[in-house]
Parts: sequence; structure tokens; C-alpha cells
Amino acid sequence: RAKRALERSAERLRGTDVSVVLFPEGTRSRDGSLGPFKKGAFFVARDLGVPIAPVAILGTREALPKGSLRVRSARVAVVLGAPVAVRDRSEEERDAVMEDLRSRVRDLLALARGARGPAAAPVSTSCATRGPSAG
Repeated sequence: RAKRALERSAERLRGTDVSVVLFPEGTRSRDGSLGPFKKGAFFVARDLGVPIAPVAILGTREALPKGSLRVRSARVAVVLGAPVAVRDRSEEERDAVMEDLRSRVRDLLALARGARGPAAAPVSTSCATRGPSAG
């Protein structure tokens, strides 16, 4: 069902200049750990011929814990990575590409932890950690 919904969305987006945010873990973690990535975002990006930009968001668990509807004040850091081209990647390469992207997000999370600091003022960080990737 989710795959079909992603395919329909991809068809509607084809040929547009719309940016899309997909969270490849599929859910928020209770403890803040980085979960396994699902394959839907890879296929959507590949089929549309657009790159995937890895992004790390740190601090939202404190703002809105899983299972809660109460939004709290929290320091949030957002770190953007360089886009990774997936247009010409095969289905056989999918797992390796997804692991590369997960590794990049893990690196960006470490960068975000440093940007937030132990008791620093609120931070919004945006930086490219790597040049554009051809694959």
C-alpha cells in the first residue's frame, strides 16, 4: 500500500520543481537512535531522476516525544548534506546506496550534536559536508 502511494506521488511530481521531504526510517525513535532506512525514498528519487539530500535533525524528540501530542520548547539543529545522485543507480545497488546515505546522516548527526553544544544557545546549522556525488 505504501509503495503504491509513493508511486502515485512520484507520478504527480514528475516534471515539477517541487521539493519533497521523506523520512526514510518511517517513524520516530523513542531513544533518538538512527533506525534502518526503508527503500521507498530511494526508488522515488531514482525514478524521478532527482538526487537525495541527506539531512540530520536533532532535538525534535525533546520538542515532541513519540506518543505525545504536547509540543515543548527545545533546541533543534538541522544539518544539510550534499545531494547524492541516484538517477542511474540500479536496484542491485540500492542497499549500498542506502547504507551510504545512512552513514552520511549518521555523520551529520554527529556534526549537529557538536553544533548544539552542551548548553549552547539555540542553533540552526546549514552546511554541505561533501561535494556533489556522482553516485
